[in-house]
Amino acid sequence: MKKILAVGAHPDDIELGCAGTLRKFQTQYNAEIDIVYTLSPYHDVADIVVGKQQLVDSTEQSEKDFGIKFSYLKTIECINGRPQLLNNSITVNEMDSFVYAKDYDLILTHSDGDYHNDHVLTSQIVTASARKSCAELWHWEQFPYCNTNINFKPNVFVNIDEYIDFKLKTVSNYPIGFDKNFTSRIKSQASVRGVQRQCMFAEAFEVKKRNV
Repeated sequence: MKKILAVGAHPDDIELGCAGTLRKFQTQYNAEIDIVYTLSPYHDVADIVVGKQQLVDSTEQSEKDFGIKFSYLKTIECINGRPQLLNNSITVNEMDSFVYAKDYDLILTHSDGDYHNDHVLTSQIVTASARKSCAELWHWEQFPYCNTNINFKPNVFVNIDEYIDFKLKTVSNYPIGFDKNFTSRIKSQASVRGVQRQCMFAEAFEVKKRNV
């Protein structure tokens, strides 16, 4: 996997879902990584909780950690000043501009069985866009929204023993509810997946489209 596109809904989602895997491919295989969010820190609903500038600062720190600039969808509807993500031809067409910008080997996004609506819509938009792509499509699981996701059937487990600290560092960039107990649970989840991968820590994915 030399070129990888990761698409999340909110800043922090990719960090929670697949930061270890992205870092592993970056460092071990010199993979080119691109990160896209469907909701930007400039209009995300979370700015109501922590303040827009704080969220922007958190996102910029995560960009520094990955060593890349993130991209964002622009065609977002606003209702009463709040962003409204819609799965329609307009957003899918804009997602096409990212999905087909390069000859990607792998596209990562949310599980469509997640119970956060923005996550599900992002997954649907990416899936619709990637319909003609030759890239593999993997869904990630994301604490805490994976707890009731009965549709997620992981069949790929990536060893992130060397990158668990990087994952926790990128997650800790965002102050929204990420206390010591939260990060401990993230580590515990990676430990459970590590048992399945026969390592200490792993991230789990469900392959939705395989490039055979």
